[in-house]
Amino acid sequence: MFDKYKKPLFAFLTALVIFELFSFAAVKYFDPIINQNYFFGLYGTSFWPTLLGFLILIGFYLYLRKIGLNLVVLFTVILAAAASNLIERIIYGGVVDYISIFKFNVFNLADIVIVVSMVIIFIYAIIKKKI
Repeated sequence: MFDKYKKPLFAFLTALVIFELFSFAAVKYFDPIINQNYFFGLYGTSFWPTLLGFLILIGFYLYLRKIGLNLVVLFTVILAAAASNLIERIIYGGVVDYISIFKFNVFNLADIVIVVSMVIIFIYAIIKKKI
């Protein structure tokens, strides 16, 4: 009965461990920024918007499954990235950001995975004419 959940659960846990290892290494060996703001730099110190985003993401996944797009692997990795950010907000009081490009913005691996995966999902949905 639970066989169909083994691979997504394994992918989720593996991705979560990888994201947290990068964050732990950044905290231990580098000088990361503890981002207490919400996504896209919106101000605030609560982890509730992250939790709300996590729940919206689950709802979006259920909607796409309902209309015939079953993208388990992409959503599993996105959920792991979101869970990683949520865990960091609880442990560090903010998300550990350690990648800086041209001093424009600072972000982490989980942020990159979320954005790239969502772009792939939208492109796939448009190609399949589901959105």
